[in-house]
Amino acid sequence: MSENPQHLLMQSKIRTRPLLRVAEGTYFLPVVGLVHSFFVEIVEVILKTHEALKKRYHKRRAAFLEEELCRLLSSAIPGCPVHTGTTWISPLDGKEFENDCLVVFDLRKKSGLV
Repeated sequence: MSENPQHLLMQSKIRTRPLLRVAEGTYFLPVVGLVHSFFVEIVEVILKTHEALKKRYHKRRAAFLEEELCRLLSSAIPGCPVHTGTTWISPLDGKEFENDCLVVFDLRKKSGLV
């Protein structure tokens, strides 16, 4: 076989549409693991035709991921302030950018040099 078997699954629509309709109102899920592995993709395929709901989902997903990243960084590096939504201007081109999370960490303080 010249094809990589992993590519066959990754290109298959069953990855994002794992339910098979066997009768009106009756569906079958032949590979349960697909839901666990590709849940986000499955949800995004469903939302594709619902524009308002898709916008709400993306906005909430972005907020959740930023909050969760901040929480994880705060617990991983205790004592260091973690800020979200900070903006900065590039000295190269003057464009404004935003950080999702910024951790203020003083190496001298943490290493005991100061």
